[in-house]
Amino acid sequence: MGALDVAAIAAATHHHAAWLAGALPAVFSAAGLLGGVLFS
Repeated sequence: MGALDVAAIAAATHHHAAWLAGALPAVFSAAGLLGGVLFS
């Protein structure tokens, strides 16, 4: 899971979009929550 945070920071740096550093982990978290809710 920690690798996703590093990947988000790398993507934000690569694309010169600082907002990606917060948005990508938030999307991953929301997708995990939704997947857990739908699975149960």
